[in-house]
Amino acid sequence: SSTMDRRRVGPLLRIAACCAILFVVLLAAVHWPPGSSLDRLGVTGFESANSGWVEGVTAKLLRLGDPLPVALITVVLAALALARGRPRVALVVLALIAATSVSSQVLKALLNRTIEVPGIGDVVGPEGYPSGHATAAMALALAAVLVAPRRTRPAAALLGGLLALAVGASTVAHGSHFPSDVLGGYLLATGWTLGLVAALSVANHRFPSRDRWAGTPV
Repeated sequence: SSTMDRRRVGPLLRIAACCAILFVVLLAAVHWPPGSSLDRLGVTGFESANSGWVEGVTAKLLRLGDPLPVALITVVLAALALARGRPRVALVVLALIAATSVSSQVLKALLNRTIEVPGIGDVVGPEGYPSGHATAAMALALAAVLVAPRRTRPAAALLGGLLALAVGASTVAHGSHFPSDVLGGYLLATGWTLGLVAALSVANHRFPSRDRWAGTPV
């Protein structure tokens, strides 16, 4: 009983921590002068480096966070989970991408962050926090880890993490978002992943399957 209580409380605490940090990052970026300065410096720094062949690469990376590529990658990951005999994991993948996509748009509308960046004439926002592209990229990276076989998960985590970082950096390089928007997207995706994995763990415990169609990501 105490073990089960710890298993339930632990994920809830981690989810709460993600939610708390999500809003702390926003408050620091908007209301804390050093945080605001770092955000603006991040945009100007990334934009200044985004020229020549680098701009072509970042433009391609940025498109990976568009709705159609995200939907296609999601379907592929869900299909891979099904092929491995893990339909519950496939459902988690679909739920993760749907939940992160909807919640990121809702937060954008509610927070409605619009900030001018002196010196480059751009306005980042409104509806900038969190970055939808960064949210989607991190959600896909985490979904890939859930789907991957245990022995390949470190490689999936590394490659997925690098891709999520690259997509996030590309949004900043093109003046679409602040670094804090990207970090907020990563936190949002992580929080949803923790919640859905916890729900899957509870489902597997309460409704264990006797055949290969069980599946748990851990």
